[in-house]
Amino acid sequence: MKMFNNAVAALLAFAFVYLAYLPKEPPKDDWFKAVVVNESRPVMVKFGADWCPPCQHMEQVLDDLSSTVSGQVKIVRISVDEKPELAAHYGVRSIPRIFLFKNGRIVAKHGGFQDAKATKTWLDQQL
Repeated sequence: MKMFNNAVAALLAFAFVYLAYLPKEPPKDDWFKAVVVNESRPVMVKFGADWCPPCQHMEQVLDDLSSTVSGQVKIVRISVDEKPELAAHYGVRSIPRIFLFKNGRIVAKHGGFQDAKATKTWLDQQL
């Protein structure tokens, strides 16, 4: 019986982890669909807030990055204060939080501040 309980526990743990990383369906938000989901090129989305110092520092990183990847990747900024339903939909619990979308689906994500070099390296690895 103990072996059965361990197997069930392991299966439940695997299912939880698997479900947590399944690509989420796009939210029912027309703006988001138009700007991110329906975009033909990859889209890097930064969730942040004006009152968040690391998010403010990421703004310069994204500005620098946008000049080097403008034809390849679209960069979108989303305020968790203005679009809390999007943040909740994608499980944003800390900011800044970066997602890379391709064809409307999340293909990569990372949290916290990264400088321009680290962010560019991360993005290049995903593309």
